Amino acid sequence: MENLLSILVISLLALFKGSNGLNCLQQTTAQCSEWGCANVNSTDFTATACGTLTNDRCNTQRNYQTNAQNTVDVYSTLTECADIDKTGYYCDFSQRDAAQCDLYCTTDNCNDPYQHTITTINPTSCVQCTSEDDTSGNCYSSPPGATTCQNSAQQYCSTLHSVVLDLNGAVSHNIVFRGCSQYNHSDGCWADTTQLTSNVTIGTSVTCSKTCDTAGCNNEALPLNLKGSGLICKSCNSTHGGGCGPADIKDMTCPAGSNYCYTKVIYTDGDYYNEENDATTFNHEVQIIYEFRGCGTSAVTSQCTSNPITSDVAGSNLDVHSCEETCTGHKCNTDWPTRPRCSQCDGYYWMGGSLLTAASSSYITHCKNTPPPPEKCPDPSYKYCYVSEKYIADGDNDVKWGYSTEFHRGCLRESDFSACKDYRWRDEREAHYCQFVCQEDDCNQGSPAAHIVLSAGSIVVAVASFIFTHLN
Repeated sequence: MENLLSILVISLLALFKGSNGLNCLQQTTAQCSEWGCANVNSTDFTATACGTLTNDRCNTQRNYQTNAQNTVDVYSTLTECADIDKTGYYCDFSQRDAAQCDLYCTTDNCNDPYQHTITTINPTSCVQCTSEDDTSGNCYSSPPGATTCQNSAQQYCSTLHSVVLDLNGAVSHNIVFRGCSQYNHSDGCWADTTQLTSNVTIGTSVTCSKTCDTAGCNNEALPLNLKGSGLICKSCNSTHGGGCGPADIKDMTCPAGSNYCYTKVIYTDGDYYNEENDATTFNHEVQIIYEFRGCGTSAVTSQCTSNPITSDVAGSNLDVHSCEETCTGHKCNTDWPTRPRCSQCDGYYWMGGSLLTAASSSYITHCKNTPPPPEKCPDPSYKYCYVSEKYIADGDNDVKWGYSTEFHRGCLRESDFSACKDYRWRDEREAHYCQFVCQEDDCNQGSPAAHIVLSAGSIVVAVASFIFTHLN
């Protein structure tokens, strides 16, 4: 009986020892999505009890991790309760790009890394009215004064003006709405079919909508005068790194006064050191920081900065460069600014241990005689186009000794030779390599304009088809 009582007392003491009621923040990484966690409002969350723990601690954990595709580095913060007999920092690298630091502490609410703010946002004031069929009414031509919007999320003012046309193309109705919005909607006009709520079509309408961001700004007279310039440009705006993907780039009709298409890109580049990388396949020196494509009201000098915006970032020998240009003509801003557009293909007779047939997309004559249209290079660090051919020259110019004739068109980062070179091995094998490097749009696809002599009368490149001819 005494032994049983002793065991019970010891158990109760252990229980009370681990139940000191420590309160900690317990939030996932999703709560911290900005640098310094500055987006956390003071009322979003508070510390809560950890429960029964033997060694209860509050923990702030910060992680740095590269994702599985090895293309995105993720920095995150979480807060939690921990059962550990430690205090202070404990940091661990599980691999070179995966680091975790835990900061353990022992007082209530000690693991709060967030910058709590109390932000009071008042709703803006906008003109709020509607009218139908009356171009002389207050909402159309003499709108009332602005009044306070319903809630603080509404920080924008909008106007919608729809002109309904009858079967003869004459104006039959003018519909006007002015009011508040949570969103900064795109300005513009469009033609569409207008129906009543009973789904009865009443005509074709031309509608214009405009949004602004100052109190009472939607009081302007109608019509809104959102005319276009007639120019269409490629449009995208990537401000968080990585550049614009194919799905992000749209066709944009430009407003009046915008007679140019504009492109700007900021990116990293340089001769960096990385012990693990295979330099032929693993390329992380070029990363797009910012990319913008759209309409422009004036021409800019086409250029890349002669001096880097930022040099030797983190002591890596990587620099930050900026390039921009304008152009005229529909959708002309598809390429990297100040960089050439190049045809890009590879052709072989032999690949993977077997002969290719003409049906293969990699068969040599496709790249040599019918190359693909030029397009922008993989990234803005490529400054040159090239075309090259390598072949065996002893009558068997398809495949010899396991070597295949090859034909390539593509992009180069650095300038290279434009010439033909001969190679001879000790066993009398021979190969010839010819290459042409250029720096203008479409220059490696071919033009009927000229012939270019690569060396003194012996090697001629026919630009029309870039067939290299060896003259004896």
